[in-house]
Amino acid sequence: MPEVNRNNNSWHTKGLCHKYEPLKFEFLGGDNEPEYTNAWYTPIIGTNVYDKFMVGILIHNQTIPKNKFEYTLAPMFSIGRKKSCRVCQHFYSWVPAKNFRMISIGLISKTFGNGLGVAADSITPARGVYYSFQPYLDLKIGKPVARSFTKHRLRLSGNYVIENGNLLYDNTIVGGSAVYTFSF
Repeated sequence: MPEVNRNNNSWHTKGLCHKYEPLKFEFLGGDNEPEYTNAWYTPIIGTNVYDKFMVGILIHNQTIPKNKFEYTLAPMFSIGRKKSCRVCQHFYSWVPAKNFRMISIGLISKTFGNGLGVAADSITPARGVYYSFQPYLDLKIGKPVARSFTKHRLRLSGNYVIENGNLLYDNTIVGGSAVYTFSF
């Protein structure tokens, strides 16, 4: 019989994690296999002004059909700063019984270089770094089974940013936002 969530069909009697299957890494993408906890990887490259060229690996578990818990991890190495930088997103989604098509709660975090911390001689490259943490709650409003031409969405998000200029400059920014979208 076809089943949407095949990942919960095993239970081990030994070990710390009884409900989790062995981890299996695959290149690029694939389907959820019931006997494994799947993760996919691919090499990535990036660039920006302060980090210059970055190389890394993208690890994720996003598939069709959608998993309840999804993550994207992108650790990279900055050639310009000779340090690590990264982007991570983790979120959990579910469909409640009433009033919402889907609810997602998650966290996006980033770390990259910035232009802060430039020495007075202007020969030394910028050594600054920033850390960004953005927790969010995403509500797709409407009855889950009702067909409708309209879509309502409310996203509540917070922002916590730490800018570090390597002893020359430090700053912390805290904020939040609420965004409502309507589409027809």
